[in-house]
Amino acid sequence: MGSVTLLGEGQNAETTKERLRAAQLGKTWLKVDESVRLRCHRSGYDGFANVYRRMAWDQVSPTITGGCTTSCKGRFGHPDRRRYTISVREVALLQTFSKNYRFATDQMDAVCDLIGNAVPPLYAKLAGKEVLAAIEKRDRRQT
Repeated sequence: MGSVTLLGEGQNAETTKERLRAAQLGKTWLKVDESVRLRCHRSGYDGFANVYRRMAWDQVSPTITGGCTTSCKGRFGHPDRRRYTISVREVALLQTFSKNYRFATDQMDAVCDLIGNAVPPLYAKLAGKEVLAAIEKRDRRQT
């Protein structure tokens, strides 16, 4: 699956590119000219600033959510490639899905929701091992 940006109210590809160009320079949308801001971010709004931003190679990944391929929903811009967001496959790899994992659907929104709502597989594996070890330890004590 490739990189897709879901464009919302008042957005178009050029406006989104403008926001990401500003983000590429280390700015937040708060520093972007008001003419390219969403209407809800104009005139005195100083809320959540961690949108229309790029990820950084030397920083921890942002929390992966169902909106992980939408630049207006978080810091999901690729660190150095000139595209709106990281790809669905890149998001899956960040969540520790194997590179060969195949999702049961090709519907982008559904896959993003699955990835964003998932317990990362490597974490689930480690947690499962600990739970199993605790059960086995309890069973040994009871016999």
